[in-house]
Amino acid sequence: MDTKDFLIHARRFAFLIRPKGIYSKLRPSEAFVFMNIIDLHKKRIDILPSVLSSYCDLSRSAIAQILNQLQKKELIERFVDPTDRRRILIVPVKKNMAFCFHEDLEMIEALRAHLNDEDFVQLAHLLEKSNGFLKSLESKEESL
Repeated sequence: MDTKDFLIHARRFAFLIRPKGIYSKLRPSEAFVFMNIIDLHKKRIDILPSVLSSYCDLSRSAIAQILNQLQKKELIERFVDPTDRRRILIVPVKKNMAFCFHEDLEMIEALRAHLNDEDFVQLAHLLEKSNGFLKSLESKEESL
């Protein structure tokens, strides 16, 4: 397989695994940040804009704009921290959190059932490794 064939397969995979349901109505940056908000929430970490900015590796101004959009779409709420009134906490809206990724998870479960366990783990490992490499390339380009 040459690089052109690989690119065609990769783009086809990205198209087929594209978001569905409510999640599909989000811009990619909003979906990325919302996914990370849910991840931090599950880890029981206080979600502050500064924490989210570091976790997502995005500027605070970019995070602020995305949070405004997520709040308009009723996916998050912002509260003043009762222990420190200078801090704003971000919380995902529970009613939307549960089914936001439901269709995506069903698709991944179907893929997992189709592949054997070893292939599925290998695919996940290759995606993680590729994402890390591509992120490092992106970081190098930004520093130029």
